[in-house]
Amino acid sequence: MEPSTPYRHIVTDANILSGEPTIEGTQIPVRTIVAAWHTGVSPENIPARFPPLTLAQVFAALSYYCDNRAEIDEYIDRDRTADEANDDNINTLSDVEQGKTNFVERVDDALSDETDKERADRLRDRAAMAAGVDREESIDFPATEDLFPATENNTTDLDSSSLPSSIST
Repeated sequence: MEPSTPYRHIVTDANILSGEPTIEGTQIPVRTIVAAWHTGVSPENIPARFPPLTLAQVFAALSYYCDNRAEIDEYIDRDRTADEANDDNINTLSDVEQGKTNFVERVDDALSDETDKERADRLRDRAAMAAGVDREESIDFPATEDLFPATENNTTDLDSSSLPSSIST
């Protein structure tokens, strides 16, 4: 492809990033190089962050920016606005943690009528593991004994009619 700008290594192509200036042979926009430079990365260190780039390409991008600052700043602002819009749609960490806790609590509520103590504990543990929380430390579960009161011989009463037919009592 022939460069469509008077800058060696810098091209514009309507089929690549809607015509935004990019480094020839890549889809890396000039704004990406400029953004790295604005964050304090020296031009000599930018190729290490973007392996296909050469130092000559980095300097060409910075040269293009210096001569076309308003154009590239507009691309940078447009990209920043898009990033901010995406950030508004991303849950914060506290929202994610609250969602995990709510999930485990809903599982716990669903198991409150479970008559098999060991099965209920296993399912609670699996729910906590799936949510990535430590059941004992993060969630205030009711004591198992409160859910399954012991009878005189220290066992729970099971209604055999609720057991699958494959299990004999």
